[in-house]
Amino acid sequence: MPTVTPAGLIFTVDETVDVMGFSDDLKAAKAAAVPHVDVIVPVHKTEYVLRFRKADSLVWVEAVDRSPARQPIENYPYDSLYGYNLRSVTRLVAPKTGVLLIDGEEVPLRVDVTNPDKPDAELVNEWAELFETISGRAESKIGDAIYALNEYESQAALARTLAALKKAQTGSRKKSA
Repeated sequence: MPTVTPAGLIFTVDETVDVMGFSDDLKAAKAAAVPHVDVIVPVHKTEYVLRFRKADSLVWVEAVDRSPARQPIENYPYDSLYGYNLRSVTRLVAPKTGVLLIDGEEVPLRVDVTNPDKPDAELVNEWAELFETISGRAESKIGDAIYALNEYESQAALARTLAALKKAQTGSRKKSA
């Protein structure tokens, strides 16, 4: 029987993996709807809705790697809690996973890319402008949504799985006794 560690690692001895089942699950995961959270953000005198989707693992890991906890860590309790700078992660992930909702339609915010042929062209980055404009509370709401999608839900799912496994193991012990 496999052993599941608290970190979610599964150790097995002399068991095979169902490769066909894995391929099917991988296809299903790629085709599944990506979870999202809508956040109301006031800009000037109007409230807008931003929709954030769960980041793929490459986007998430890159953002976390680029956002180490600030030092001295005791001055930044949230960095200590998360193990990284959530504000920095928020600003890196939001443009890659967020859109503006207008009348139910998803509209990407404008982010111009530098054109080497036009080095003096004025570039627009609506995400940067948004973060410069909104309140700290609004940025925290965005960070909360991004954290919930990418960390909290994964941790909660793991906890539910481990609890179910423990319950199943306890139940099988009672039946065999």
